[in-house]
Amino acid sequence: FRSDKNISDALFDVCKDINLAISSNDNIMLSFLDLKKAFDSVNREKLLKKLEVMGVRGSAFDWFQSYLLNRQQVTNICGIDSNPIPQNYGVIQGSTLGPVLFLMYINNISKLNISSKLFLFADDTLVLTRGKNWNEVRHKALLDLATIKNWLDHNVLSLNISKTKFMPISLANSSDYTLDDLTIHSCGNSASTSCQCGRIQRVKCYKYLGVVFDDRMRWSAHVDFLKNKLRKFIFAFRELTSILNEKEIKLAYYAYVQSLISFGIIAWGGAYKSILNPINVVQKTIIKVAFRKNRRCPTNILFQETNIFTVQQIFIKVLMIHLYKNFNNVCTQVAHSYSTRYARNTGITTINLTKSFSTTNCFYISQILFRNLSTKYRGTELFSVPSFPIFKKKIHSLINSLSLEEVEALIVTGYNRPA
Repeated sequence: FRSDKNISDALFDVCKDINLAISSNDNIMLSFLDLKKAFDSVNREKLLKKLEVMGVRGSAFDWFQSYLLNRQQVTNICGIDSNPIPQNYGVIQGSTLGPVLFLMYINNISKLNISSKLFLFADDTLVLTRGKNWNEVRHKALLDLATIKNWLDHNVLSLNISKTKFMPISLANSSDYTLDDLTIHSCGNSASTSCQCGRIQRVKCYKYLGVVFDDRMRWSAHVDFLKNKLRKFIFAFRELTSILNEKEIKLAYYAYVQSLISFGIIAWGGAYKSILNPINVVQKTIIKVAFRKNRRCPTNILFQETNIFTVQQIFIKVLMIHLYKNFNNVCTQVAHSYSTRYARNTGITTINLTKSFSTTNCFYISQILFRNLSTKYRGTELFSVPSFPIFKKKIHSLINSLSLEEVEALIVTGYNRPA
């Protein structure tokens, strides 16, 4: 609900922290919190107190007080009004102010004294807990979830235990973490094993911000989910070809197909080729059907003639846009005066590759992308363009001018990634 903040930014931050934890040989647990009717549960008296603490006073505070308090709700059926009912909870929905007020209401949850890291996007909350062994991770998670539960209770927000899940992350085929539930203590004793506090269940995959995370961070679950959504459009475009002209077909493709592929691609777009292949196949099938191409049409000719981006091209474009907007959050400026090759060409230091997992992670890939752009295509000048619309046009033209092999080379490291 804030300017220049979107799901791509939130997903990038989560993936960045997961990569840093795995690179440090830490064990990781993700806890996905689901709030019951979060927007409808806001206590308006508490909201006003929070606004006052934030510095909203005087006539501005009086305005908010008038806006939020003493509101009544009436239902009209066939011209007959019901008795007015006082409405004391919830932000005023249907306005641009409502979501912002909700963010202000939950803002101080990020200041809780916990060892885990909180990721907030509207009412979607993820808790990332890391430690050197699973006992440490579990202990931290129990303490931190109890603290979060206490904060939610104090702020009249309810946790939906049945929809709240946790997921240990393990790059191996089988995780050393063997327990299938985790207790969110509200009894005050996080060490208790006999209390009646809510227990959340372990999952192997979970959809967070529209992207399916899996417990091995391979993105195969999300690819299957996306593939099934895209396959429905094969028949739809077969029918549309007899109704729409080529320009209209392309608009429909961008609206229904490319929008689905682009969504959250910053998180999963760097997955291994073997994982992404089903998406590539479905995309090419849709394009061949939509533009009446021969089913044996070569891939490079198909995308060149239709002027449509491949999955990898879309991923690189999204990464470049994120880099442009969040450069200091992704790249670390060189802090020494030694004339190393990469420092001289790019002005940044690249994180060390300690796990092959990093070659599929957007945080590491974005640094490699900037390095390769700087050494081959004057990327340093490209990212210095002051106007964002001009920058978007430039990167679109750059990606269009490269062959599919040259595009792939933009995110290739010295490490040969497994297929």
